This record gives sequence, structure tokens and C-alpha cells, in this order.
Amino acid sequence: MVLVKPATVIHSGTAMLPPPTYWFLGRFCFLTTRVLFVTHDVAEAVFLSDRVLIMSPRPGRIEQDVEIDLPRPRTDATRSHPDYLALVEKILGRLIH
Repeated sequence: MVLVKPATVIHSGTAMLPPPTYWFLGRFCFLTTRVLFVTHDVAEAVFLSDRVLIMSPRPGRIEQDVEIDLPRPRTDATRSHPDYLALVEKILGRLIH
């Protein structure tokens, strides 16, 4: 299953997690089906995922595969956990450089 988040629901990283994120968690987090979720929001990717794939600019190739080893279920408290924050910083640092 592939889900692409439309630009109209992309939220600032400073906002609370948007309702679509919780909708997604409520419906898909316990399935054994694999889901490819495409987003530009690094914090959301870390919150939702077991892996984050970092792609290069054109031509788009996978440059890095980051394992997200955070306990589930993930809640708002996860967003302040040091491991979560470190993963977000690691990925953002990779994208900036």
C-alpha cells in the first residue's frame, strides 16, 4: 500500500500532530501489511515509521535507510523522548548536508 500525503495536509513541524496522523495510526499501526508513506515532514516520518528512507535529489535514489527503533504505541509523549528527538535531528542533518 502506498500513501502520499497531499500538500494541503502538510503541517508545520511546530504544530501538534495533525488529525490525519492519528487517523493513520488508528487504522494501520496494528496491521501486518507494509505501507509506504511519502511525506516531507521528518518528525511525522519518524513518529509513524519503522524505517525512514532518505532519497537523493534528481535522480531520486535511496541514499540512506534509517531504522526507527522507538516503542509502540507512539503518543504525544514520544515526541519529547530523547531518542525520537535524536532521530529527527539525525535525518534533518542528513538532508541539509
